Amino acid sequence: MNSSDSSPPRRTASSEPSVKSADRTVAVVELVAAEADGVTFSEIQHRLELPKSSLHALLATLVQRSWLQMDAAHRYRVGRQLQMIAAAGHRDDDSVVDAAVDLLEGARDELGETVHLATLVDTDILYLASRYSRHALGVRFHSGRRLPVYATGLGKAILSSLDPADVPHHLPVTLTPLTEHTIVEPALLDAELTRIRQQQYAVDREEGTPGLCCVAVSFSAQGRNYGLSCSKPTARWTAGEEVRTAELLTQVARTIVRRLR
Repeated sequence: MNSSDSSPPRRTASSEPSVKSADRTVAVVELVAAEADGVTFSEIQHRLELPKSSLHALLATLVQRSWLQMDAAHRYRVGRQLQMIAAAGHRDDDSVVDAAVDLLEGARDELGETVHLATLVDTDILYLASRYSRHALGVRFHSGRRLPVYATGLGKAILSSLDPADVPHHLPVTLTPLTEHTIVEPALLDAELTRIRQQQYAVDREEGTPGLCCVAVSFSAQGRNYGLSCSKPTARWTAGEEVRTAELLTQVARTIVRRLR
C-alpha cells in the first residue's frame, strides 16, 4: 500500500459550502421538529441567526421535498416525507401501538382522562399514541411529539426502570427547566427516581407543562422501553387517585406485553 492509500480524505475548498449547508439543514429540521405548534420564518431566522436569503432558499427546498410544510398561519411544521422517515426508524413500535389502542380507549373511558403511550428516544420521550378525554378542558399531545425525558412523568417512569448506570446516557448535560416545577438538580432527580422505583409509578405535577399533572408507569416490550400515562389539568387533579390510576395503567401494560408474546 502506498502512502496515498493510507492518508485521510482531504476536505477541499469546494466541500466547505456543502458541509455548511448540511449543518444549516439539520439545524432547521431539528428546530421545526421540536416545535409542536410550528415555527415562523422570523422565529427560525432569529434563533438560528441564518442569513434571510439562504434561509428562504433552504425552507423552499425542504417544503418542495415535503420534509417540511407551511400551514395557513405561515408556520413551518414537519412534513409528510420527514414523518415517513421518522416512522421507519420506529416500525417495531407499530405492533406495540396496535396492541395498545383498544386498551388506551378502555383506560380513557374508565379514568375519564387522557391517556398516552410513549417510548424513550435518546434524551426524549416520543409520544406514540393518545386517547383524549371528552372534557372541554383536556390534554392534547399529538403522536410524534417529543419532550425531555427528565421533565415528564412518562420519562421519569422509564428512567426509573433502567439500570441506574444507564440513566446519565439519557440525560442532557444541562437539565433545562420547562416550568418552575421541573426537576433540574441531578441529586434531586436521582432521589425522585429512587422514590419511583419503590412505589412503581411516577407523578408529574406541572413539571413539563404548566397546569398539567399526570401519573405514569413503565414497561418493556420487544426489547424497548415504553411508558403509559394518564394526564389531566391540575384543576381536576386529586392526589388520592394516584394509586388507583397507577394500578389501572399497570394492568394495561401487562396486557400489552401478553398480547405481544
